[in-house]
Amino acid sequence: MYSVRIVYPNKPGSTFNWQHYYDVHLPLGVGLLREYCDISPVKIEVDQHITSDGKDTGAPYHCICTLYFNSKEEVDAMTGLFAIEDARRQLAEDWPKYTETDPELMVSEIMTADPATGRV
Repeated sequence: MYSVRIVYPNKPGSTFNWQHYYDVHLPLGVGLLREYCDISPVKIEVDQHITSDGKDTGAPYHCICTLYFNSKEEVDAMTGLFAIEDARRQLAEDWPKYTETDPELMVSEIMTADPATGRV
């Protein structure tokens, strides 16, 4: 299995509008993946870091969104979405509506370790 993590750095003065992210941006991204790449993630996880004061101040990231795919080819298609002008434009136009920071991508192959031994 493979993952693409989209991380949003928590830079000084930046904010994150969770309602817009969940209601608009995440469905937009998934819809563009289906439309332009004919793929859907197997699973999506969103890490929403909240500290004891109820805010994400002090956390290194506002958000870490992880999309899981079955194959490297699907990951390549997903990362290729940003090379498609219309898709890139729609996503870039929406970013300022929920955060001032640009997302960063991290692609990984997921290895499963035995919890009893720690061996892969």
